[in-house]
Amino acid sequence: MKRLKRNKGIATIWAAITMLVLIGFTALAVDIGLEVWTAQQLQIVADASALAGAHFVRTDPVKARDQAVLVALSNVAGGVKIKVDRNDANAPGGDVVFGRYDRTNSTFDPAAVWPNAVKVTARRTAASQNGALVLHFARVLGFNSADIQRDAIAMHGGGTGTGMLILGNGECALTIRGNPTVNLFNGAVQVNSTNSCGTCLSGNPEILASEFNLVGGFCLTGVTEDEVPPLNTNQQAIADPLADLPAPPIGAPRVPGTISGGGINNWLPGYYPGGIDLTGGTHTLAPGIYILGGKGMNIGGSTTFMADGVMFYILEGPVNISSGTLRITPPDPDLYSYTGVDIYESIAIFQARTNTAAGTIIGTGDMDFQGTYYFPNNKINLGGTTNQFGDQFIAWSVEIFGNGLIELAADGSIPSPGRRVFLVE
Repeated sequence: MKRLKRNKGIATIWAAITMLVLIGFTALAVDIGLEVWTAQQLQIVADASALAGAHFVRTDPVKARDQAVLVALSNVAGGVKIKVDRNDANAPGGDVVFGRYDRTNSTFDPAAVWPNAVKVTARRTAASQNGALVLHFARVLGFNSADIQRDAIAMHGGGTGTGMLILGNGECALTIRGNPTVNLFNGAVQVNSTNSCGTCLSGNPEILASEFNLVGGFCLTGVTEDEVPPLNTNQQAIADPLADLPAPPIGAPRVPGTISGGGINNWLPGYYPGGIDLTGGTHTLAPGIYILGGKGMNIGGSTTFMADGVMFYILEGPVNISSGTLRITPPDPDLYSYTGVDIYESIAIFQARTNTAAGTIIGTGDMDFQGTYYFPNNKINLGGTTNQFGDQFIAWSVEIFGNGLIELAADGSIPSPGRRVFLVE
């Protein structure tokens, strides 16, 4: 009998141990399942919020953050509506982070000047607004909560971008006359003018563009609508994407104060109060920022002009280029290291907002212009033929004339209406 009672006592102990093990397994099964389900919900929140923000990351950063926050809050994870912080300071570890996504290298840079992507981190952690995920059966084992977070990156990309953005609001803000071929490859034309004749087309132009978007209307002379890309009227205006681009510091004048002369010459970055005035010679410019006063940029004749990794800030005077062998490539932080290379990445010419002088660029087959050409308060006349007039033109007003070829290798960094957004991570 004593042995039987002893065995019953051992059975009771084993039963208790077995119950604890079963409870532990139940805790693991239920609470691990809860964690997995909550993680999936958080991923949905991050995906949706990042996509919502990416729609506006280029055109309206404030709205981009608003939308990311709003969409996150409309979703639930672990029984809680998810709050994400706006992170207006764009701290890299924040909930909503703007940056530039490089699809070639699969990298996200939150310090990039011109963002094209939004990263959202949705959190159920003790340090977050939403708190940690509260566990149930696992409390028996001493685990009261779990920290879970998921993130996503959505990019504003797609097949089209604005190769030519016209900011002005007057009549014929964009004029194309004569018989030029205007090729924007995979880029779009955007005219912000609300005027009923905001775009004026005449002659027999050939326009190769993915989209032709007009806020206002158009007037045609000698050309019919079926001879040009569809003219999409009543479109949404695109805000100047470079409106916040700061003017570079001027600094002390260079000596000599004008880039001029014949022969073979090498020039350094800095402030040239006389500007550029060239009709001949071979001129090589070192990478950097060139600030031009006086005549602005005046290049013609038999000039050979090589400017790689350079941005020209036109403080005074117009941009007049009529002939010569020219190459201009913009600042690129992957290739160069100097003050301002990150700020002015991809900007080749930036005419000061206080400088309203109109300019003319007559291209030739010996010219190669890359990067963005920014004339926020200027009319620019484009004619002639060149292999590349740049990647993008942003100007108050543009007039294209003649019988030549105007090519803009649009890089897609300025959005056009209807562009798609997509998840990249």
